[in-house]
Amino acid sequence: TSTSPSLVECVAPAVTEPLDVPVSVLIGSTTYLVATHTGARFRYLPRFRLAQATPVLGMSSGGTQVTLTITTQPILFRDFEFDCAFGPHRVRATLVQVMSPAPNYRSYTLRCTTPPATEIPRLTAAGCTCKKLWYLPDGTKCDNYCCNPTGDAAGPWCSVE
Repeated sequence: TSTSPSLVECVAPAVTEPLDVPVSVLIGSTTYLVATHTGARFRYLPRFRLAQATPVLGMSSGGTQVTLTITTQPILFRDFEFDCAFGPHRVRATLVQVMSPAPNYRSYTLRCTTPPATEIPRLTAAGCTCKKLWYLPDGTKCDNYCCNPTGDAAGPWCSVE
């Protein structure tokens, strides 16, 4: 689908296994002009499952080493990179161990370091981003996203961006 003179959007077809494929654009209805580039590639991700995450609690100052075990079938690409997401905040994961208990199955152990909680935006139940610093009409300051200065029985609340 062409959405502008310089942008073409395509929907990748479904596949049953992970693939790394070149991407080309065919222009025309029967006689095609092929537009391609050696760096234009698309990767299909294999199905994987997060099997374990430990510990599940850490200090709000961050720095907790979290160990994650993911399992996949079929096997991931050799150069695949992993990130951990703590809310919308992403950090690079370190690959600690790869186990192959079966020919077409692997288990990956990863390690990530948690960011400080102050770097992770708070969201409302509807998914809106809360302001980190805001003031009530009476001048009361809330500088940690969510506050409950009025003692609301529903709990803390926030002002949204």
